[in-house]
Amino acid sequence: MASTRDSKNNLAKQIKNDPKSREEMIWGGLLLIFSGKPGGVEEGKIAIRNYIKATIGFSALSKRISIPKESIMRMLSPTGNPTLDNLDKIIQSLLEDAGVQKKAKSK
Repeated sequence: MASTRDSKNNLAKQIKNDPKSREEMIWGGLLLIFSGKPGGVEEGKIAIRNYIKATIGFSALSKRISIPKESIMRMLSPTGNPTLDNLDKIIQSLLEDAGVQKKAKSK
């Protein structure tokens, strides 16, 4: 049986090497959050949290969206309760980082 560390390393490699996997993981997390399935919110937040760990990291994301990394980590914990505004900031930044979406220019 593979160790947790091996699983995390494999996930990080897959995400790093496959842009489609990055996009699918972000959208998959969101779909779980809004699915209405029991446990979907918790699973979705964990998927997004794992994505952050495997890619940009909490420190870089924190600087980009001006939310303390501890707050982001808490929001995306199984018991966290992010506002839609904060979740939007996180997702928009992750999509931009994944190359799925360009940052909107301010007028």
